[in-house]
Amino acid sequence: LCSRIFKYGVSQKKTKTDPADSLKGTLVASQRKSMPAIHAAKEDRIGELIYKARHSNEPYANMLLMLAYTFVRPGELRFMQWNEIDFETSTWNIPAERMKMASPHIVPLSKQAVEILEEIKKDGTGKYVFTLLQPFDRNKPANANAVLDAIKHLGFRKGEMSAHGFRSIASTILNESGKFNSDAIERQLSHVPGNRVRAAYNYAQHIEERKRMMQWYADELDSYEQKYAAHIAKQKGLTITEGNGTA
Repeated sequence: LCSRIFKYGVSQKKTKTDPADSLKGTLVASQRKSMPAIHAAKEDRIGELIYKARHSNEPYANMLLMLAYTFVRPGELRFMQWNEIDFETSTWNIPAERMKMASPHIVPLSKQAVEILEEIKKDGTGKYVFTLLQPFDRNKPANANAVLDAIKHLGFRKGEMSAHGFRSIASTILNESGKFNSDAIERQLSHVPGNRVRAAYNYAQHIEERKRMMQWYADELDSYEQKYAAHIAKQKGLTITEGNGTA
């Protein structure tokens, strides 16, 4: 880019040479490293993760499930606060100052997500929904690696799945379903327009479709879980009860 600017300068007789020309081939462009994610086509593996999280004693299993159902950025979930949740409308309203793109964000909560929150709320409420565990300070947000550690404890190897991976899975499944407007999907992923003023006004864009989409997606994940549970039950000669894949 610098070389192109200098070449333009030469053509305009503002400079005599292109000093950047000698740097060609010496600078390597930085590449964004993608976060590991289970391939969206591996429904059995996704179902296994959801199933194991729901039926484990892992302390942050509910945090993992919430991330799966909402596919927000891990940092946004880590600092989730009770005063941001509207149980009457089943929405989570994240303020602009906590969003990567500095724009407020609405997360419609599926029935599954609301059930998780109601279960957590039984143990009392502080500022944060997900906090450090005893003997640590429960008035502080969960550790930054809480979900990643939970994934590892559930038997998923490094390089297969990450906390950020839930976003990739959701994006692929929703786009390939053909059921939803791509703009609604992008809006829910908080991939907002470059104009921050416009983004601030558009944070509720496609909200009704996004509500339907979030419930459909939660149900889709549960269907993967139930298929995995049925597979396990078949191996053990058991039967499946209705609900979240309980064998």
